Amino acid sequence: MIDTKVPYSDGWWLQRLYQQLRVQQDRCEKLQRRYEGNAPIPFISPIQQEAVRWFVEKSRTNFERVIVNAVLSRLRIRGLRTAVDDDEGGDADAFKAWLGARGKLWTLDVHKMALAMSMAYLIIGKDADGRLLVTAEDPRLVTAITDPANPYKVLAALKLFYDEVAQADVAYLYLPGRLMVAKKPRKRAVGSSDVKFNPSAFSWDMNIFNDLGELVSEGMSGPIDWLNNADGSVGDIVPVVPFVNEDGMAEFEPFIPQIDRINQQILQRMTIATIQAFKQRAFKGLPKTDPDTGAVIDYNAMFTADPGAIWNVPAAVEIWESGQVDFSGILNAIRDDVKDLYGTSGTPAYLASPDAANASAESASLQREQTTFKVESRQDRWDPAHQLAAEIMFKTLGDEKRSVPGSLQIIWAPAERWSMSERASAISQTKGVIPRYQQLTEIWGMDPAQADRAMTELTDDLILDQQYAVGLKAASGNTTTVNNDVPAAV
Repeated sequence: MIDTKVPYSDGWWLQRLYQQLRVQQDRCEKLQRRYEGNAPIPFISPIQQEAVRWFVEKSRTNFERVIVNAVLSRLRIRGLRTAVDDDEGGDADAFKAWLGARGKLWTLDVHKMALAMSMAYLIIGKDADGRLLVTAEDPRLVTAITDPANPYKVLAALKLFYDEVAQADVAYLYLPGRLMVAKKPRKRAVGSSDVKFNPSAFSWDMNIFNDLGELVSEGMSGPIDWLNNADGSVGDIVPVVPFVNEDGMAEFEPFIPQIDRINQQILQRMTIATIQAFKQRAFKGLPKTDPDTGAVIDYNAMFTADPGAIWNVPAAVEIWESGQVDFSGILNAIRDDVKDLYGTSGTPAYLASPDAANASAESASLQREQTTFKVESRQDRWDPAHQLAAEIMFKTLGDEKRSVPGSLQIIWAPAERWSMSERASAISQTKGVIPRYQQLTEIWGMDPAQADRAMTELTDDLILDQQYAVGLKAASGNTTTVNNDVPAAV
């Protein structure tokens, strides 16, 4: 049993973090469902629920994913600068270590979750073999409490999940320099993945010793040795880094009312089109009863709506047929609302309408401008989090020089994505103004390693061109001699 009553004890932190996680789970689950394309559907009568749900679900358009991906696709880290190497190209060895830790993968995941669910986390540690392990964590499973004066200084963090292999509910409590693990055995029933923390059911996974003081069973709880000080004292590092989106909201969250309004209009359009798929017909002048027998005539059985049916009606009878509603007004209203949504959310207009792709180059540039500013804002916002994650990563690797706090810088890829012709034009227009290396990285968008290789190859090409020129002139006989034995071009 875990004691949760003593303030600031391990059990107290565990209980408080769990309460925070429950609220966080509900909110993030709703946002994630929207990102996955499962936005809430309008109220349906229980009597008609099953029959109507299939139809209503078809009216939803996943604008949330488009808004998120417009920013996500432009967020990319291309290098690191450290105290070991802080030049323009960055520290190649540090970036190689970052890539070796699958940096591209967990960076993509943590950015996507932060944009879609308003927050995400990175946990830095070691795997069972002692190798560096960095994971992007879902905010429905992980939460953290930070210092009010420093949003990147984590005081305590919790990861709560169900372990399929061990068949147990597991809680990882991260504290400065320590990891405390609590477990509760449970055979999970189908569809019951939710973990609820009950102090009386959980127990700490600690080392177990016999009466002789010999270690019988090694627990998972204990100090995080590689994060503590050289003298063995506990440090103040919690290897959990939070990533919080602007205003603590998902990228599409401020525009949910607009998205719901558009989906509602699409549903209304589909309803009208479905109801009017078959035209209504009426007959004027037909008798209600048979003149010979006096029986009521069943015209529904007589006039079947079948393509092969032939109707025989008296010449004096008029047939009325309903017309179809003009959808152009509804369609134009939906298009205008979509354009307003993309305009207010800073999403390029050509994603809303293919017609916008045919606009002028200047118009296309203006459309991308707001998205570019938004991407740069996210880079500035998450730069400290990535710096902290890299510092903890190098400290975990035992690299003290590269883990000095405040010495690390993140090199981001340009937020703007130019076309090939725009890049070539910019290169020619900045010749002699911007250094060649900076042209390759800032305009051409190369990573520092790619730019280094390109500079080396450009130098090789220049030498080769000079050698070709000398060889051609020598072959034409237009040469002089230097020191009586070395031919040189005139």
